[in-house]
Amino acid sequence: MELQQKIIFSLLVVALILSMASLIFVYESNNSFKVIEGTLQNLSNSVAGFQKMSSSLQNINSTLSEKINEISAQINELKFPIQVYDALNRTVFITQQPERVVSIAPSITEILFAINASSLVVGVDDFSNYPPILEKMVANGTIARVGGFSDISLEKVVSLKPDLVIGTTGVQYKFIYQLSQMGIDSISLRTESIDDIFSATLLLGKITGHYNEAVVLVNDLKQKIMNIYETVSTRTTERPSVAYIVWISPLFVAGGSSFWNDAINLAGGVNAFQNVTQAWPMVSWEDLVKANPDFIILSENAGGFSNASQFIIWAKNQPGGDSLNAIKNGRVYMLHGELNDIASRPGPRIAELQLSISLILHPDIYGKAIVPQDLDLGTVMNLTAQR
Repeated sequence: MELQQKIIFSLLVVALILSMASLIFVYESNNSFKVIEGTLQNLSNSVAGFQKMSSSLQNINSTLSEKINEISAQINELKFPIQVYDALNRTVFITQQPERVVSIAPSITEILFAINASSLVVGVDDFSNYPPILEKMVANGTIARVGGFSDISLEKVVSLKPDLVIGTTGVQYKFIYQLSQMGIDSISLRTESIDDIFSATLLLGKITGHYNEAVVLVNDLKQKIMNIYETVSTRTTERPSVAYIVWISPLFVAGGSSFWNDAINLAGGVNAFQNVTQAWPMVSWEDLVKANPDFIILSENAGGFSNASQFIIWAKNQPGGDSLNAIKNGRVYMLHGELNDIASRPGPRIAELQLSISLILHPDIYGKAIVPQDLDLGTVMNLTAQR
């Protein structure tokens, strides 16, 4: 078990480091980038070697922290401009540290606030609502709303005179392209996996001048994720299958490249659709019946259902629905309120999602026989704190 923990930890670390190497490109006249690139490669090789070492997890973590601090010191000495390779496969030159930033995705907004870069934010999308101080900043006019996630008002964005606009992938591609054509620095960040969350956090830290805070945040997230993983892996060997349903009609689920896939695995489960390469694939009801998950987790109001019981009643009336393990055993759960927000945002609250999934799949670990089928974050925190 200890070896398994070491391997999982090393894989997370390798993913973090490779993301740093691939997403953060810094240059200046004295060729400092080549020095950093070499250092990162050496570090990557060193971490790969950790899998063959017999030293303890604590020693590995200590060595890693020293290396990250060493690289951080070198990176912080570098200057603008910064060359960024974004999710649109574009090379974007950011000539100076931004002072007016617009975030058009809730996950990006949460990362910016988490790394203490909130003073730079002048605009956010309509769905950004965390942390709580954000609403106060919107109310007093410090931050403006610029439209919904998929219907951003370019006019509002431009009126804020941003020197950087940050979005994600999918439907937001078009906004990033359009704003770039208007001469506004705009980047699209991939935030589909936990690895992507780490990478985006580190990149935003460098761009905004809050790299040290970003490193601290990533290390903190890594530790929380490992703590939950260790709690689960040392107390049970069961790995039930899970289908996370985003929407009912058409049926969208979490696929193999999503952060939900990572969170399920690290919470002691197996994604029923892990072999589907897309992050959020559309599947048929027959596909769900064939996958026959042990657990089904739903987004709040997915397809019009306001609670888990409504979905169960509906599912039993679908072809093969009453034969699903999750339906037969009453293992259907709906996420509500703030927890539902977390479930849809690949950001700095990923550990809370992992904790929630682990509670659903393995309640006995937390001293519980059953878990309410309709869950909010407060309930999760109370139930997991009492073990």
